[in-house]
Amino acid sequence: VTYYTEKAGDFEMEVMIASKRTKVVVRLKELLTVTVQPNYPCRLHCKLKPPLAYRVGDEGVYVVEIFDQYLNPIQNAMLSLRTDTKCLQWRETKNMAEHGDPGHYHIAFYTEKCYKYIFKSFVNGNCGIEYDEPFELPVYILTPLPGELAVEYCFEDRQQLKGTVGVEGVIMVHKRDRFNNKINADVFNRTEDDRVFSIRCESEDLTIKPATTEDDSTFCITYFTKIA
Repeated sequence: VTYYTEKAGDFEMEVMIASKRTKVVVRLKELLTVTVQPNYPCRLHCKLKPPLAYRVGDEGVYVVEIFDQYLNPIQNAMLSLRTDTKCLQWRETKNMAEHGDPGHYHIAFYTEKCYKYIFKSFVNGNCGIEYDEPFELPVYILTPLPGELAVEYCFEDRQQLKGTVGVEGVIMVHKRDRFNNKINADVFNRTEDDRVFSIRCESEDLTIKPATTEDDSTFCITYFTKIA
């Protein structure tokens, strides 16, 4: 008996045997159950759904969708994960079939460093059966956003806090998060009257020039006075 289907699942078959001579039909008491597993993953139907934005210090989740060529969800995929750096930690991998969403896997990750991460995901098998060769899912590139500004890293360089009368002095302000990642300072290239970034002195004898950026995470405040 040969059977064919493009739908994965369990199928019950009733088997009957007939005698040509007596024309008696005998029905087997028990039904035969045929279990059909999904085919190999199909690249056209496998997708990654990364988070829209991810900040260091938070737990991120990206979703892997795995289907075969007939759009059957692969519900018990054996997954392995790789990345190009040790700074990223893999957390729990959750099979969403248990939550009514077969073929979907939530993969949690965590990092404290703003690097460019290359995620590689592999399907090594299904339902406990290993594939001859791992199936590689589409590559995902993650570039985390830095965390919120942390004051402890703002003033790493203090030698300019002591100036000389008649000579311009410079205060270097570094924009870093609590993990010492650089925060882009281009959007903070504003004047001292700006609401986003401002520096003021109660004494009118000290002249403060508008802030300028030195690099992508540092801006400079130049000051000048003729009175000690």
